[in-house]
Amino acid sequence: MPSYDKMLERLLDKTDQHVAVLDADGRFVWLNRPAATFLGRTAEDLVGVEIIEVVHASDRDRVRNAILSWIPDEAESRLALDVRLDRGDGQESYGRWSLVRNDAPGPQSGMFASYIQDITDSTVLTQRLARSESRMRSVLSGLLDGVVTIDVKGTIQSASKSMHRIFGWDPVELIGRNVNVLMPEPHHSNHDEYLAKYASTGETWILNTVRQFDVVRKDGSRFPCELSVSRVDVPDGGGAVFCGVLRDATDRILAARELEASERRFRAMFEQEHQLVLLVGPDQRIVECNPAVSRFLGLESQDSLRGSSLSDLAWWPDPSGATATLEDWFRRASKAHTVEADLELLDGFGTLRVADLSLKPVQFDENSPDYFLLEVRDITDVRRSQQRETNLLRTLAQLGESAAVLAHEIKNPITSIHVALRAVAHQLGQDEREALEDMASRLQALETTLHRTLSFTKPFDLNPGSFSVEAWIEDAVQQMLPEAELSGIRIDVDVEEGLSLVRADRHFAVELVVNLIRNAIDAIQSTNTKGGRIQISGETGDAGTIRLHVDDDGPGIDPARRHDLFRPFVTGKPQGTGIGLAVCRKIAEEHDAEIEVGQPALGGARFTLTWPTVVRPSA
Repeated sequence: MPSYDKMLERLLDKTDQHVAVLDADGRFVWLNRPAATFLGRTAEDLVGVEIIEVVHASDRDRVRNAILSWIPDEAESRLALDVRLDRGDGQESYGRWSLVRNDAPGPQSGMFASYIQDITDSTVLTQRLARSESRMRSVLSGLLDGVVTIDVKGTIQSASKSMHRIFGWDPVELIGRNVNVLMPEPHHSNHDEYLAKYASTGETWILNTVRQFDVVRKDGSRFPCELSVSRVDVPDGGGAVFCGVLRDATDRILAARELEASERRFRAMFEQEHQLVLLVGPDQRIVECNPAVSRFLGLESQDSLRGSSLSDLAWWPDPSGATATLEDWFRRASKAHTVEADLELLDGFGTLRVADLSLKPVQFDENSPDYFLLEVRDITDVRRSQQRETNLLRTLAQLGESAAVLAHEIKNPITSIHVALRAVAHQLGQDEREALEDMASRLQALETTLHRTLSFTKPFDLNPGSFSVEAWIEDAVQQMLPEAELSGIRIDVDVEEGLSLVRADRHFAVELVVNLIRNAIDAIQSTNTKGGRIQISGETGDAGTIRLHVDDDGPGIDPARRHDLFRPFVTGKPQGTGIGLAVCRKIAEEHDAEIEVGQPALGGARFTLTWPTVVRPSA
């Protein structure tokens, strides 16, 4: 009959339990077959092997220290350890060891019984879950968007690190709070009601969609946010959680607004009244054009032009040459150049018009242009005006040559007659004296006109020098003060101190200001009122210039006349010649200065000179 020990061994070999016996040195004395199989070896191979040898290298130090600490502890006869095993076959295995020390006296005293439970599946699953959670936390930490999860009561269960950047809340601070802490009113107060309604009816309007809301930061400031919410059902009766992804929409909204504004600006430019604007593809076909194009061609709308080739437009005087011309323009424009040209085009009435053209590439990347922008400006009227002015100046130049010859023949007799009339007037009665004084005034006006005309027609022989603005204005005022006082007109001077010196021909510079003062006197006298005011002021301008203003309280300037105000022989005054302001402009241009009509300070007219300066020498 088999011994009792043999029978026990056979019984233990047939169980599912992993059992082993170790001596006092921790070496295997006996293992049942399931234990040896679990450890990846035979029982015979394991007998005499130290227990620590079947432990994975990563766990050996921990297990050794735990056993060494436990053995002297007489109070504890049992030790439980979760251990990673070294099976020798590369398989990942984990066991829960229960070591029991035999403290009974006898030959087996100090030996250990070991019970090994296979916990590989649960351990691997736990590790995988931990790694998955770690990866998920890493993903959430790296997200630019904020992520929160809430339960069915609206309590925040988790929050990503990005919630601090977006909302100012530390994620730890948010956990346990109601999600309405992120909501302004009225959603803050109504959110619990939203959840209750969803719980009772299942009705929702926010799940599985992206909506834009205003949300609130920790500091109370509001900003637009895009929110998407999804429901996640937790397995094994865990209920449901809701995952919300929040994205700060401030930059997107600002970009959208800027894009909209840019589109409006482009549309306003595109649809301007006078400029012809066409957007053309690389194939020279019209993609879009503004209404000015259809009006120029005499069409009711631009719809019929879309898709048409530029070469087929009815505005070419010579259609046979249009193709070659366009090919040249587009070839040059394709190299990121702007092509400009002057040409003649036919309008919808068959009238030949002069136009200037600009063809620009529109390129969204480094490849060939996506589109071309063609701008055409009708300059027929401008060219005609320029031609008229050129002809006028040519005529004036011719007249000037003759006038210079006649000047001495006319001016000297006029001066003599003027002096004689003044002398005779003192010898006559009141009525006769007034008549002669009137004739003398007319002769003086004629002399002034002659002088202005000669100034305008003859070439300037400038003798520039440097002088102060104060001296410049004083010279002009002193010349015109007697005439102003006769009409009861006050001349005030208000010049900024320390203005830089100007460089100019002093004679012509003074004549310019004299003409402006005389123009102001004439304007004030045209109102048939006694008295008036002229103000001359000066200040530092931009980029090495001074600005000089001549203001009056006369009737002002008709806006319709401003365009032609400085053209010769154009005047709005009954007795005007239209020469004075033309002379002013010519003098200014000869000195690289500018003269323009400004915003009046006294209610009448304002003329502003912008004059180059020189550096004032140091004292």
